[in-house]
Amino acid sequence: MAAQTHFPFLAWSWRKLTGTVARLTYAAVILIALSLTTAARIRTYFMVRRIQGVLHGLAEMRVDETNEDQLLKSLPHITRSPQERKALGRTQRFYHMEISNESDWLMAHMTAYPTNWLRLIADGLGYRFVSFDATLLVENGKVSNVSYGFGRRMGEAQTCGIRSFCP
Repeated sequence: MAAQTHFPFLAWSWRKLTGTVARLTYAAVILIALSLTTAARIRTYFMVRRIQGVLHGLAEMRVDETNEDQLLKSLPHITRSPQERKALGRTQRFYHMEISNESDWLMAHMTAYPTNWLRLIADGLGYRFVSFDATLLVENGKVSNVSYGFGRRMGEAQTCGIRSFCP
């Protein structure tokens, strides 16, 4: 009781900071932060699972051995380019797949400024840039070139081959 009479402002502040309304506010902020971080991490998890599936399908590709039907069975979500080239008696078709969160509303706002508070908060909550693309060239019905790449930052990709190592 002596603290309340000698330091009334501190006693009043303590009651306000530990009262029912304050505790409910703290709990709501923590719950919202946990929900946001869980949603961001779950979305990233599913994107990475899709990337792993594509990498598994790419691992089955054998240059000059795998035919176009086997390619479409191994990678059912890959899209064929509408253009078809004919050069030196060979028919060339390109297949491409991209998995990225580059077009997200939040990602576009995060990259508008090099360092901003939104990027720091999103990074702390687990929302990260993810970009993967794969391209396959089919000549005369056989896979003749396989390449894929990972983006580290917006607009930057690191290209890897089917037999090369990407750090």
